[in-house]
Amino acid sequence: MNLEESANFLLMNQDVLAERFYERLFREHPETRQFFTGIDMAHQQSKLVSALVTVQRHSTVGGWVSENYLHGLGKKHVALKVTPEMFPHFESVLMKVLAELHEINWTNLLADSWKDALRASVKIMLSEYPAE
Repeated sequence: MNLEESANFLLMNQDVLAERFYERLFREHPETRQFFTGIDMAHQQSKLVSALVTVQRHSTVGGWVSENYLHGLGKKHVALKVTPEMFPHFESVLMKVLAELHEINWTNLLADSWKDALRASVKIMLSEYPAE
């Protein structure tokens, strides 16, 4: 399974992905729950999957559309006061959930592809943070 096939798999399993992701994120990093107060979690779940598909597209196809989306996502995280130190928590939890969902299709190559794609996208998002 490659990154594009994985993203399509996630689209077909988006409810399970989002439910497991947020449950685990809040359990392992309860300090993140504050960013979701008053948020419609059903809508948030679809935003998570859209972001992951964009991460995949940016990694495999590139282009200004996905790059602009990631810059906008970075600006939203700045406005929410999500610190750069929280991004590794997101990645850690996401990678665990992706491994669980993909089961036997989860390989080291797929894991590395997702890590590379996430890190490249986070780099764009973090470029929206003020320099210290």
